[in-house]
Amino acid sequence: MNNPRVYIFKWSMPLIFTAFALAACGGDDSKTSSNPPDSGNGGPPNTAPDTPPSSPAISAFVYEGLTPDTSRAQFLSSLNTQGAQGFRYLSDFAFTATTPPDQTSAFVKDQSTTYSYELQNVTSGSAAFLTQANSEGARGFRWAGELAVGTDIFFVYRKDNNSAATYSYQVLAQPTSKADALNQANAQGAQGYYSLAPAFMLGDASTSSIYEKSSQGNATYGYEIAAVPTDDTSFLAQLNSEGARGYRFRGTFVFSDGTGAVFAKDLSQSATFSFYGLDPATTSAAFIQQANVEGAKGNGLIGEFGLPSGKVQTLYFVPGNCKGLLCTPVSLFGI
Repeated sequence: MNNPRVYIFKWSMPLIFTAFALAACGGDDSKTSSNPPDSGNGGPPNTAPDTPPSSPAISAFVYEGLTPDTSRAQFLSSLNTQGAQGFRYLSDFAFTATTPPDQTSAFVKDQSTTYSYELQNVTSGSAAFLTQANSEGARGFRWAGELAVGTDIFFVYRKDNNSAATYSYQVLAQPTSKADALNQANAQGAQGYYSLAPAFMLGDASTSSIYEKSSQGNATYGYEIAAVPTDDTSFLAQLNSEGARGYRFRGTFVFSDGTGAVFAKDLSQSATFSFYGLDPATTSAAFIQQANVEGAKGNGLIGEFGLPSGKVQTLYFVPGNCKGLLCTPVSLFGI
């Protein structure tokens, strides 16, 4: 059986509990999550899917699923082959309703461009990471997170071949409380730095927060951290209330003073977002099919999410009047 790739990471997208072959982060300080993925069968079926909102879509999203690779070289080849066709990598997904588990590597196309990828060895320490990331960023390659194929762990970098943008990075000590995290993120956001990873182990004595800034555009970012509602209706209402104000849901995160729902906003535009959930697919083929049906409407995949009741749904978002990195389906690292 192919070895699934996993995100060795800390940040939120608990939305990816079931289908992604990765664990959602819960704020622990180890490089692997303490929260394992769910079974992959989507949890208990919902009695009726929520009705998708009627907000206008900005574009269409097209998805493809490939058999996961078993080596770093094969993975890089797949990334660049798909990238040449305009597809960018999102994540691996695993569904355990079958034996062996049904696995797929998911890619998305959402604009007329092509992508190039590079894989670099994992660095030790924030200084070495900054040297590597800023060097890659100066060539237009964005840090796309840490991945593994089997026991081979590496950093992924991605370049939009139609863009002249370059990227620079900041690494700061991870704040542990909600207030401190919010202050740090908003201070960095005001300078145009977007939060990619609020808690990531780089080999230093403390956990780090990683921020990225593009050389193009004038985007600045604002953040909110809200208490997580205790019932499903209130939770979805919270997502849509924040989305109506231009805040996109980034996931939940466990802080020293409790769990918070994290929202990010591009302050340079007046975008809106709405959110809805559908019954999860139980196979990779059905998962890609569902994503394409919704993507044809301009609705973007977020991933599987455990609602407060324990029910699992596949969340989608509908961007309105939106352009840029918050408007498209993204990986766990937000790009």
